[in-house]
Amino acid sequence: MEASLLEQEAIKAQRDEEIESIKLIYTDDLVNVLNHPQDCVVEVKLGEAIDGETSRTVTLTVYLPVSYPSPGAEMPFFEVRGVNWSNPKHDQIHIYEGMQEVFRQQAGEVVLFSWCEWLKEELHLLPITHSTAADEQVEEQETSGERDKCDRALDGTRSDDGALTPQYAARQHGLDLVHGAPLTERRSTFQAHLARITSERDARTVLECLKLDRKIQRATHNMYAFRVFDVQKQAQVNDNDDDGENAAGGKLAELLAVMGVNNVIVVVSRWWGGLLLGPSRFRVINNTARQLLEQCGVRGRSGEKEGGGAGGKGLSASGKR
Repeated sequence: MEASLLEQEAIKAQRDEEIESIKLIYTDDLVNVLNHPQDCVVEVKLGEAIDGETSRTVTLTVYLPVSYPSPGAEMPFFEVRGVNWSNPKHDQIHIYEGMQEVFRQQAGEVVLFSWCEWLKEELHLLPITHSTAADEQVEEQETSGERDKCDRALDGTRSDDGALTPQYAARQHGLDLVHGAPLTERRSTFQAHLARITSERDARTVLECLKLDRKIQRATHNMYAFRVFDVQKQAQVNDNDDDGENAAGGKLAELLAVMGVNNVIVVVSRWWGGLLLGPSRFRVINNTARQLLEQCGVRGRSGEKEGGGAGGKGLSASGKR
């Protein structure tokens, strides 16, 4: 059930008050605050990490959902940067589970200060060592057996600075997010991202997870389409968004309908290279998406029109997330 207007205003006031407190507490360590109605981001310096003979700033970035800090709100996404973990997989799981427990204990209350202070303490306790590219390659080879064939081939590596990756964040919600191979066409680069979903909420979660990757954040366009039989609503839900690439979201929706696939979201990121592609951009966008769908074995009945096919809401650029 959605919060009433008065409840939404109270939630926003509580969030704004917390951010003002964070500004006062971390005056010298506050890196960035973007406090928009639908997208609040807070970034705080936690100290310095010694890596070999160099010192790097460790920062915590938190993405606050519009429902935070109301009771029942999802835990905010966060990323920690500037750390070379001694045991990346183990340490990052430890940090995530610890932050999750702090959030659980303060459910319905503000949590930024508690997160910052808990994380400062934990980062001092964790062994942090210098890692080389060779070390990271060995670790990737050792852990590759834990992922399925498509995931091994297409899953992005862990961020070099230890940031929470979109794949890791998605897995915490029971979702497998896969990145396709980048494709370059006349200086523009395209990359598809895909996840199987069971609800519209899953689709929105995937979109939020992708925002954790700064390269994807900086894409000129992140267009998407999804089709799903929402088990929570017991209804077919279709939606798409062109993110400023006019009509591209609708083209992706048509592709999913023609391929007859359901319960999937596909996102295509485009980094514009300075040359206009004209109508051929739609071919490249759909080919990029189709390749990833096929590589991951996502298939359906050709020509299926279940649930309205490419209909969806067809959000305009002004209504994009």
